[in-house]
Amino acid sequence: MIAHTRDRFRDFGPYVASIDRRGRVAFQATLRDGQTGVFIGTGTGVCKEVVQPNREISDRYYSHPDINARGHVSAYTEQRSGPQRVVRIGGGRAWTIADTTGAFERIGPLGPTMNEAGTVAFRAHTPAGPGIFVGDGGPTVTIADAESFREFHGLPVITQHEVVVFRADTHDDLEGIYLWRGDGTPLETIVDSSRGFSEIGFFPSIDDGGSVTFQATRSGNWRFDSSSTTACR
Repeated sequence: MIAHTRDRFRDFGPYVASIDRRGRVAFQATLRDGQTGVFIGTGTGVCKEVVQPNREISDRYYSHPDINARGHVSAYTEQRSGPQRVVRIGGGRAWTIADTTGAFERIGPLGPTMNEAGTVAFRAHTPAGPGIFVGDGGPTVTIADAESFREFHGLPVITQHEVVVFRADTHDDLEGIYLWRGDGTPLETIVDSSRGFSEIGFFPSIDDGGSVTFQATRSGNWRFDSSSTTACR
């Protein structure tokens, strides 16, 4: 057991936990006094708070946290009288990856993902609409935005090689899963609803070798042909 509601924790919903390669679990929780925090637990002792509630970086955590092998955690936070932020926390420090004091109007929803180098992929809204972005504490990079997509879903997932996979709907109402390589090449369509699927799930995933997994509903009598699809690499 990592944590329970018999002592200081009141609730763990609605956000899900994440786990690193060493078995450490990061989770968001509401304390009995109503404050929220992000915690790390191993199941062998008292959970460690990543950052105490009500410090300068956050009054509230409102996302799935993600943890990497260094024990750093990324999450979305906000202050009652201040900005929303994407933050990375670890080693007694906190970095702001992006916030709503500049180009972004809203951060989120759901949560960021992070690779071992500490680069974070996240969803956010600008005045032009929703988008997906990556950052490491310096200038953020736009992966996809409202110019090409009507809506984004789920979590963008980033690999060690800073390749990002995400789920989105186009302005033509196609549901699809797309890949960003960060090398200047155009976005790659892994699969979309014009290719034998009637519905595509919100949460694709990718491993460091570039293989993409996803959930989908097949349309009609379509049969899977591994020689004619780029869904798996």
